[in-house]
Amino acid sequence: MLAPAMVGISVAEYAPNQVKKTVVGAGHADKSQILMMLKILLPKAEPKSADAADALAIAITPRPIIAKAQRCG
Repeated sequence: MLAPAMVGISVAEYAPNQVKKTVVGAGHADKSQILMMLKILLPKAEPKSADAADALAIAITPRPIIAKAQRCG
């Protein structure tokens, strides 16, 4: 996390429940629910493992958070 920050790339951490709530709408969603929503949100994505699905979910988590901050701020 230090290397990107040193060159000006913003770094963020998200709690698992925040990722789940952003992607599925419920903070206690299971992996199958996350995968189902990823197929809807990213129809061309075909994660080969649960870890790959988690990575995609984390990657799209900031989008609604940024949009909400822009509307409120």
